[in-house]
Amino acid sequence: MSASRQFPRYAVAANVELHHAAGLAQGRTRNVSRGGLCAVSQGSVSTGTEVEARISLVFKDGAVSEPLLLPMRVVWCTTMGTAAGSEFQIGCAFLQLTPDQRQYLEVFLRYLEEGSAGERAEAAAHAPPVPEKEDPFTD
Repeated sequence: MSASRQFPRYAVAANVELHHAAGLAQGRTRNVSRGGLCAVSQGSVSTGTEVEARISLVFKDGAVSEPLLLPMRVVWCTTMGTAAGSEFQIGCAFLQLTPDQRQYLEVFLRYLEEGSAGERAEAAAHAPPVPEKEDPFTD
């Protein structure tokens, strides 16, 4: 984590809808943290726009969770390409959350955190053993 990051980010491709006064941007998250999220969408959203984010996990069996509804502000939006039909990367920061919203966000992030730890443990369990190296200083 860089010195400028206040919260750890969790890489997750969740469904996300950013509802705002001028319309809707739909896409997938790249990462989520306690401070906000990064999403990729076909539509852009102007910096400074307040949005209602609706974030839904997509499980391995294709099932989708109930959406987590959170108020956010777009802090940056960049184009990811130069051709027509380019995607946009959108960075959003959470606005003031209610106690219920904060609790739901914590449950969501805990799920991501535990899933990441479980995936690392599963990968380690299935990894081939590392051969021991001979110590050149012993007989």
